Amino acid sequence: VAVHIATTFWVFLTAVFCFRIAKRLLNDRAGLIAAFYYTIFTTAYSPKIISTSIVVLMMLPLTISIDALLTWERSQRKRHLWLSGIMWGLGCFFKYQAGVNVIAIAFYLLLFRPFWQKRPSAPADLKALARFVLGGMFVGAAFSIYLYFKGSWDDFIFWSIRGSTAYIEGA
Repeated sequence: VAVHIATTFWVFLTAVFCFRIAKRLLNDRAGLIAAFYYTIFTTAYSPKIISTSIVVLMMLPLTISIDALLTWERSQRKRHLWLSGIMWGLGCFFKYQAGVNVIAIAFYLLLFRPFWQKRPSAPADLKALARFVLGGMFVGAAFSIYLYFKGSWDDFIFWSIRGSTAYIEGA
């Protein structure tokens, strides 16, 4: 029961950020629809299906990352860009596949944003991407330092990096 309650709360928080993102991009109605669809289709609200999967955990920091990026877009405050990168890093901490978001952010900052603003990509766009990536790398560095001092670095390399490589090579 506790896992279901925690998952419901986590999905609710993610839905709040889905609402915020869609509202910023379109309007309140789009925000409500995004939150509703995320909530329904993530867990289908069937008690036997509501589970805490790693994907469900990964989605909250990723939605916060996009929300922070949109906040940076309006405010131009660097702290929002750093937060976006840190949250992306936390998403990667839960599941490596979150790493693909760096490609989406790079496309946005270096191609779509300049096109949308009808100007060539500038060094400022590269700096923004660098800040985002460095925010994410901060999470990876902190985790690596923690593993090293706990004496678990070799196990991490064996089970995570080599294990993933062996899995990919076998596929």
